[in-house]
Amino acid sequence: MDSIFDLVFLPIYHYFHTHLDCQTLRIEKFNVPEAISNGSHAILYCDYNLENSELYSVKFYKDYIEFYRYLPKEEDYPKQSFNLDGIYLDLKKSNATHVILHHTDLNSDGLYGCEVSTEGPAFATRKNEKLMKIYVLPDETLTINGSCDYYRIDEYVNFECISGYGWPKLNLNWFINDLPAPKEFLINSKPTIDSNGLIQSKLGLNFQINPKYFQNDNSLRIRCQSSLMFLYELKTVEYLIDGSKQTKSLSRRRYTSAQINSKEMPIIIGIRDKYNVNDIVNLNCSTTILNAQLSWFINGKKVNNTYLTKYDKNPNNGESILNLRFQMEKKYFQTEEIELQCTVYYIKIIADFQEQIIIRTFNSEYLLSQSSSCSSSLILGYNYIYCLLFILLLSSFLCFV
Repeated sequence: MDSIFDLVFLPIYHYFHTHLDCQTLRIEKFNVPEAISNGSHAILYCDYNLENSELYSVKFYKDYIEFYRYLPKEEDYPKQSFNLDGIYLDLKKSNATHVILHHTDLNSDGLYGCEVSTEGPAFATRKNEKLMKIYVLPDETLTINGSCDYYRIDEYVNFECISGYGWPKLNLNWFINDLPAPKEFLINSKPTIDSNGLIQSKLGLNFQINPKYFQNDNSLRIRCQSSLMFLYELKTVEYLIDGSKQTKSLSRRRYTSAQINSKEMPIIIGIRDKYNVNDIVNLNCSTTILNAQLSWFINGKKVNNTYLTKYDKNPNNGESILNLRFQMEKKYFQTEEIELQCTVYYIKIIADFQEQIIIRTFNSEYLLSQSSSCSSSLILGYNYIYCLLFILLLSSFLCFV
């Protein structure tokens, strides 16, 4: 037999949190620089729509720690700041929608959040989070050590590619005639860190010369390449409580980005207001971010590929779609809630670096017959010295005679 709470108060609770709460507050956009150079200033912009509700507070976070708060009812001191490593706040210029960092350092790198709350009766809260990455470009380009112009067949080459000091650590890659070098050719070295925390990367290349490596122009091209890049992820979450679609409120201290109207956020469509056991859940998650990858999660666990269908990109807007289809089982109703999360992953490239060397030869027979390698250069050097000594001895002998 249902309790009075289930019959009376629970429907009221569901009404307020599915109708009133979702109509009173929206975060329209949260602009955070994706990646900026160390020392630059940064502007964080949180645009929200109160929908005729009264603003209670706006809070900004870095890595889930609050560093700025705006309380409009505190007339004397509506703006409050809290000390945090990497946060250099310009309190005077910051306001209800903007946070100004007059400069940044490596500690400024992190996950930033904007949380907006309204007064009653809704007491709604919305939160959005985005990464801001800090980088330092190396002052020097890539350097290749150990190279010679000519090598004999079956001789081993031993190169080392070294980057300049920068942040974050550069991942180096070797290419032989524009093809990635096999892993067994690579020699990993421990990176070097300077007093400022900047990192110098190193990667060796060792392999045996083979005629097949030389192209039609009788050359062997060896290239070291690196990119400074960052991986980003954006999440949209929907919650089902007892099979019903819910929007989290301040009282539950849980947040959803599903109400955020942003072109960057993945969009979930197709969710119904109510599901019963054995119903089919059929959802689409889409993004217009180029070269992005979509993933579905149920209660924090990545969904099996058997439940997924990937659609080709829309040629008109470049939209990628990942479909999720599964049957509602009893086990989903035994937990407090079902969390349906779609995540989009994408890479942003800041800078590319590369250095190339070319080993030239006339043909394979020339390589086999000529002493034109690094090691043979030493032999030639020794022969030259021996010749000089012989000439000196011969001259001394003639003078003596």
